[in-house]
Amino acid sequence: MHLFILLILIASIYLYIVYLNRSNKPTDDRSVTELFSIEPGSVDVVKIDKVFITDPQAEYIYHAEIDTNAVNRDGIGELYKARYFAQVSVSFEDDFREVALHRLEYNQENEFYAEDESVLKSFYPLSPSALIEQAASSGPWLLYVDDDWFIELHINLDVNNVYFIYTEINGERCTSIKVWAEGDFLTIGDMHSKLNQLIRKYEDMPYQHFKGAVRV
Repeated sequence: MHLFILLILIASIYLYIVYLNRSNKPTDDRSVTELFSIEPGSVDVVKIDKVFITDPQAEYIYHAEIDTNAVNRDGIGELYKARYFAQVSVSFEDDFREVALHRLEYNQENEFYAEDESVLKSFYPLSPSALIEQAASSGPWLLYVDDDWFIELHINLDVNNVYFIYTEINGERCTSIKVWAEGDFLTIGDMHSKLNQLIRKYEDMPYQHFKGAVRV
């Protein structure tokens, strides 16, 4: 009888260990979790700390996604763990707007030096890490600029990451669409495709003014 109970106990422990191993098994390295997304005309934005663990800078989020392995048990994206994330946000902070206006004016003055599209497309097959290995220097690359918006590609050799960013200025509102990655999570072409997808959806959003977000 005691032997029977012992065998049942051993079997139970074994099954529990198997369960734990399956529960803790990493998710697909390439999977992405959408943390939040609303339509461009919606007023149901959330503050950035509702979707990402980060120091809030008074941003309001329309869309947020991150690689699944960087999502914690509360469903919040941990940016310090991320290999990929994308976000669409707006800000009404005066200094953010001033910086964006400065970048816009600078890019308009230097439009002649914008990277040729063929150069960008030559990066498409590369991962962020491969592009960093080939890049001669850090710094933003101007891709496109217009009257009230611009797109840049940032290659950061010192911290080994790459991101595309679209910035649009409309009155007191600055809209930012950012697609960030490191390592070999996806290709530069995938990143640019995601950026274009988000731009098509969120450019020229109806003007809404939000209050209440904090900065640290």
